[in-house]
Amino acid sequence: MTFYDQMILTDNGQAATPIHVVDKASFDSWLAAQPEAVRVATKAQKFVGGPNDVAILPSEKSGGWAVVAGVADAAKLGVWHLARASTNLPEGTYRLVDADV
Repeated sequence: MTFYDQMILTDNGQAATPIHVVDKASFDSWLAAQPEAVRVATKAQKFVGGPNDVAILPSEKSGGWAVVAGVADAAKLGVWHLARASTNLPEGTYRLVDADV
């Protein structure tokens, strides 16, 4: 049984995996600002910032990881733009980084 009221929760600072949101226009500048391990992981997963692209990123924190998700236009992010990412990611709690829906 799915409890839909638990799918989108208020951010109360709970532990969450970060999701970086980029589009093709912002991808190169975002990637240039990332550590080498993230650049290598992104390239290995053939992530280019296109809509529905998703890549798992290493974290400097032991056992940690993050996500980068591509959308059509990061400036016009809506609630459905990340729906496809949910089918490619494991169950868990996620937090958008530098993006609002």
